[in-house]
Amino acid sequence: KISLPSGITAAENIVVTYAITGSALNGTDYATLSGTATIVAGANEVLVPITVIDDNIIESVETVNIRLTGGSSANFVYTANSSATVTITDKDNTPANLTIQVVKLGDAAEPSTAGSFTVKLPTNITAAEPINVSYTIAGTAVNGGDYVSLSGNVIIPAGSNSV
Repeated sequence: KISLPSGITAAENIVVTYAITGSALNGTDYATLSGTATIVAGANEVLVPITVIDDNIIESVETVNIRLTGGSSANFVYTANSSATVTITDKDNTPANLTIQVVKLGDAAEPSTAGSFTVKLPTNITAAEPINVSYTIAGTAVNGGDYVSLSGNVIIPAGSNSV
């Protein structure tokens, strides 16, 4: 919220201007902010909501910073230099919501038919940055002996749902 000093109430509407910075994207990660808000006559504050957009993309913690740049009313021009930061955490990063699956695509046969697995995120979830997935290998076939050696790690690339 944007507030006037304690004990002061606006006698007329005050249009407050602010700059938006941070790692979250205006209009992509949260509803578009215009850069202005109005403290109406008789009030001493205005709420500037940060309405998060649920995009089903796995993202790191992001920030929205609003820095006041000034204000004006019908009769006055005001200066401002205050700022505040809101942190947006991503529900898609929560372990309870993120189940990575491995799916068999096909069996292998000697001498040249390759078998394969797909490691995938839940449907409609996309990686915003590369995700390193570790896995274990078991079975009667020998890793590096019966098939080309597997490392135990794959990376789901940014912008993808599987590898």
